[in-house]
Amino acid sequence: MNRELRRQQARQERLDKKQGKPSRQAAAQRAAGKAVGEGKERRGIRTYLHEVRQELAKVAWPDRHTLTTYTAVSLIATIALTGYTAGLDFVFKSAFVDLILR
Repeated sequence: MNRELRRQQARQERLDKKQGKPSRQAAAQRAAGKAVGEGKERRGIRTYLHEVRQELAKVAWPDRHTLTTYTAVSLIATIALTGYTAGLDFVFKSAFVDLILR
């Protein structure tokens, strides 16, 4: 920053001070001073676990029938996709080996 700019900035700060406006530098320092999460008090592990339990109580848990149905669907889908992938692997491997050995 050259001398002329520094003088202009000092002049502007003096004018702002006379008019009662906060300086830009002070505003920037105040904004930079407040970090993310600052101002929150530190809580203990007991408070944290209590809040976790409260949140888990709000969850709409599935009943046993719904859970059994979803588990069965997941297992069947996993077995089907595993079989499909194994079949494709066998077909491509056989085709590749036939191509190489010819």
